[in-house]
Amino acid sequence: MNQQAPPDGNTTTGPKALAIISIVFAMAIMFYSLRIYTRLRPANKLDISDYFISGAVITEIIVFSAMVAAVTKGFGRHNYYLTAKDKVNIFRCLFCIEVLGLWVLSLARISVACMLLRLDKAMFASWKVILWIAIIFQLGAAFGSNICQLIRCHPLHAMWDVVPHAKCWDPIESWIYGYVFAGISIGSDLTFAIMPMFFVWKLNRPLLERILITVLMALGLLATGAAVLKLYYLRAYNLTVNDSLRIMVVLFIWCRIEEFVLIASACAPFLKSPVEQILNRFGVPMFKNKTRELNSLHSTNSNSNRRHWYGSKKDGAPGRAEGSDGEANLSGVVGEQVALEELRHV
Repeated sequence: MNQQAPPDGNTTTGPKALAIISIVFAMAIMFYSLRIYTRLRPANKLDISDYFISGAVITEIIVFSAMVAAVTKGFGRHNYYLTAKDKVNIFRCLFCIEVLGLWVLSLARISVACMLLRLDKAMFASWKVILWIAIIFQLGAAFGSNICQLIRCHPLHAMWDVVPHAKCWDPIESWIYGYVFAGISIGSDLTFAIMPMFFVWKLNRPLLERILITVLMALGLLATGAAVLKLYYLRAYNLTVNDSLRIMVVLFIWCRIEEFVLIASACAPFLKSPVEQILNRFGVPMFKNKTRELNSLHSTNSNSNRRHWYGSKKDGAPGRAEGSDGEANLSGVVGEQVALEELRHV
């Protein structure tokens, strides 16, 4: 070998990396398990948002398994001590992680969007277009990332093996690809962490309950922080350097943490009821619907909003009031109650 032996010898950072991400992974699985439990009891309330987050969790289990396999093969050791076969096996695992990793993020964000669409049916019709655009964008980003990964090398197996006369992207092109999709992750995580706040704060609920729901939904900001750190460490992603498989470990740690935290944040809103019960044990009263006083539909003509009755009263059918305060308030409260019924299971 032309390389000099590393001063710290044949050491590895892989097990330490696995220990870190295993803790966060266990937290994400716990949040997901609690979500499914609350969705199945006392009655089955599973919907499409639960199926998307389940897809994200299943995909993440595959990604985590590939990460474990990569560390087992030597990911985190100095390249100096790795055989050619070790490197092939490690790069094959890392390729699998890269292909599936962005799907975890996209499926988790789509799950959040589908959850918000359930509320949107009741109150916020103007957000439907934004949410559907977000869903389509996430699917497009995942497919686009996979296409880029499949065309980075020709033939494809040159991504993990040494192939004579293979044509692959140079490091600059790989960095551009990485920075673009890291920027998409940061923007998406930030958007899906902030967007629910616009829904929650319009609900006619106690302040403490709205704060609780907002905090649970804003856990996605932690995923944004992980994505920013991922962007910072992306500069280490260079397969041509002598110690690439040692240097890249930190980058892959933050990639996994972003995925785990995003899964947990997508499940956190569904833990409102258990958290509410815990707070009640410490003396915090159970959250109750606010009552809103409705104006009578039979108020006098002196009312500032004059009512215009129209339609016949044949067969005892009542006329209809147009533009009344009472009708507006009634429809608003009914809309909120439908949304709150959805949030009751969130």
